[in-house]
Amino acid sequence: MLAREAIRKTMAMNNISGDRSEDENYANTYTEDGILESRISRDTPAHVIESRAAILEWKSGRSRGAMDNPDQREKPAFVRHNLTTSRIELTGPDTASCRSYFQVNTQIGPDHCGVYVDRFRKVDDDWLIAHRKVLVDWFAPNSMFGGGADLPDHRSGALTSLRQLPYSHGGAPIDVLDKDADPVDPDLAQTHGSTR
Repeated sequence: MLAREAIRKTMAMNNISGDRSEDENYANTYTEDGILESRISRDTPAHVIESRAAILEWKSGRSRGAMDNPDQREKPAFVRHNLTTSRIELTGPDTASCRSYFQVNTQIGPDHCGVYVDRFRKVDDDWLIAHRKVLVDWFAPNSMFGGGADLPDHRSGALTSLRQLPYSHGGAPIDVLDKDADPVDPDLAQTHGSTR
């Protein structure tokens, strides 16, 4: 139970630090060789940031130029990443896998939501993110981070186009998943089951 609580503490620090643009605290939730990954679908190349130093450099650049996106309607007054359901599996004495749902709120209300697929590693007394995959399932039509007519209409099953969108709290560009893409990490499929 203590390991699971330490992992939850790291996930909370990641979200809170990201929302508050506390870049060093955010980067310190990753291992020195940590990886932050996102992809539009399983058939497209992943956007990957490798190492804590590279994550800090990327996050610091996002904070300095936060919301500097020509597609964006206005700068959010606030951003709140909320973790909901998390399933943590201890895979060894110093390793764990986790799948967590998240929802992001801005002044419009629910803005977008998705899944974090994480691998954790214990370093000294801390459980840190060794590899995070960010998978976004839905955007509000008036999302502060994208949305709109050129995004997939999951209700009708029509996938009109895909594009990468900027992600504010420190993940790589937000991913829009093909409705048929299985977001389960193959390494987690044995412990978490398939979504199909």
